Amino acid sequence: MFVNIPINTIFIGNYAFFNCVSLISIDLANKIKFIGEHAFSNCKNIESIIIPSNMNSINKNTFSNCKSLKLIMIPININYIDDNAFEYCSSVTILVIKNNKTSIGNYAFYNCTSLKYINISDSKYIDNSAKSTKTLLDIIITIPTNVTTIGNYAFANCRSLKLLSIPNHISLIGDCAFVNCVSLTSMTIPYNVISIGKSLFHWCVSLKYINIPENIVLHEEIYIGCYKLQRINIIVP
Repeated sequence: MFVNIPINTIFIGNYAFFNCVSLISIDLANKIKFIGEHAFSNCKNIESIIIPSNMNSINKNTFSNCKSLKLIMIPININYIDDNAFEYCSSVTILVIKNNKTSIGNYAFYNCTSLKYINISDSKYIDNSAKSTKTLLDIIITIPTNVTTIGNYAFANCRSLKLLSIPNHISLIGDCAFVNCVSLTSMTIPYNVISIGKSLFHWCVSLKYINIPENIVLHEEIYIGCYKLQRINIIVP
């Protein structure tokens, strides 16, 4: 089933197309400024959707459980992606976010198990489990220089994450940010970081080397399950 939204439409309400399991494609009018919560949630067969450029946010669960969706392209005017917006979109392989002020909410891309490529080169804040994906393939993530905070569970369960480059602008890293990153082999915490959360490296079973600033207070049980950990280097300015 294909749906063509009238060109003068500016509003799509909450649950408007919820559970339309036969919907394959939808052409959204460019004038649309608002799409409500769960509007396309559980549209399991929708393969493509173009988010209108006039929108400035994506609401909670708007596209959650769209299991056939393959590409997510976030237009430049979007400044906030709300909680669970694309969770369980298990066929998505590419995510591109263009706005240099976009914030990403809790579990926004949780369980996007096919995600292979992430370009969030300008997003300013990465929140809880925004990129928590169980089968990221050989992924290397570079956090942009204007990001200052990595939230709780931000990269939790990114099981194929091998390399993570954290810029010097980062000042806070939340609880469990790298839990169960089983392919991560090394980590350098920049000297400008003033606080790291609890259980930061739980079950990072491949982690061998950690560089960490001398001013950081280490919480108890931070390295539980890090069986291959060989060396912790204390960074002195």
